[in-house]
Amino acid sequence: MKVNFKALDKPAIENVDIVEATVEQNIKAERIAGSASGLKFTCALLSLCATFDGNKLLMEDLMKMPQSFFLALMSAGVELPMAEKVLEK
Repeated sequence: MKVNFKALDKPAIENVDIVEATVEQNIKAERIAGSASGLKFTCALLSLCATFDGNKLLMEDLMKMPQSFFLALMSAGVELPMAEKVLEK
């Protein structure tokens, strides 16, 4: 059997700025995603507290990003929610 793998095009995003989420944003993300955990919640929370090259993205837009995009965020040390981590500037 021959298996072909086609990677999705990487988004042309250079800078991601994330502001620590407020309790209100966490509650809103939970309401939007229907859960307080998982990738859908992470996308909802990022849509509320992050900018991508200076632009806000909708949860639905973030959900269409390749998995490698989220792996890159995680390898950069991004943990959501950030209740236990304060990012150094």
